[in-house]
Amino acid sequence: MYPTQGLGVGVVYVLFVIDRLSMQMGMVRSVYLRYIAWDEDEVTTTLSTGVSLDHIVSILEAIAGGFIWTQLGSHWVFFLAAVFSMGNLYAAIRVRPEQERETAEKMRLSAKANQFAP
Repeated sequence: MYPTQGLGVGVVYVLFVIDRLSMQMGMVRSVYLRYIAWDEDEVTTTLSTGVSLDHIVSILEAIAGGFIWTQLGSHWVFFLAAVFSMGNLYAAIRVRPEQERETAEKMRLSAKANQFAP
């Protein structure tokens, strides 16, 4: 039923599951953005820009990854991917939704007050 190739196969299974879980970041991004957005109209524009930038970055990563793979070796590609993943984890840990929601609300109220000021 399960391959019996040792610890390596188990590690690959675990990494695959973690990778699939990390792919949920698009959904997390949209929920978080809706939570802190000033206006609902900004959400669609911001998400569209994010998808476009993600696409551009993924193409550039593929080109850079291929270059690194051929020039320095395959292990460097995986090492750099791990470093970037740790950077993403660090950024995710630093997110404080309640604090950012308060800041967004203050900015929204300030913008409305300035809109009606003479």
